[in-house]
Amino acid sequence: MTEIPHDELLIPRCRAADPEALTQLGRVYGYAVHGFLCAILGEGVGKKERFLREAFAEALRLYAPGKSAPSFLTLVTQALMEILRGDPSLAKEIKTPPFMVKDLRLQWMFEAFYQLPWQERAVLLLRLQMDFLVEEMAFIFSEPEAAVKTRLKKAREHFRQQMEERIKGQYRELQSDARKNP
Repeated sequence: MTEIPHDELLIPRCRAADPEALTQLGRVYGYAVHGFLCAILGEGVGKKERFLREAFAEALRLYAPGKSAPSFLTLVTQALMEILRGDPSLAKEIKTPPFMVKDLRLQWMFEAFYQLPWQERAVLLLRLQMDFLVEEMAFIFSEPEAAVKTRLKKAREHFRQQMEERIKGQYRELQSDARKNP
């Protein structure tokens, strides 16, 4: 017997405005999508809940079960990207991470990540944290797979450059300290 995917059971109930199903859908996808949105918009943007509701509503409208159909998470993420593309000013550049960590190298990673333009943060998050395939990302960005691969390569290169700058800066600081205190 073939197991019916979770979404195929839950989404029709959500479309029928079943509050329990809507709550369950929020539990299943809310954390991942909210985390993605926070990383793009930063912590201080108060419109996130509205964006999430709009994106979930659009994904519910578009979801069609099937072997080659996009997953619900892919549809929600695509809807968020459409909202951001519609008003790029929402995704302001974040110059410092919205939090501090004790490990200096980890802090550098967060700082380097948040120095990237929001589109580059989005592509890195989708691939490295959310484990989306390139074909899914092409659907989300409404671009050919080759363009997504190029975007991903550029984002990785910019992130590497940001990290190198931090490492070189720390090295220069250590050299300066060594000269001052022989």
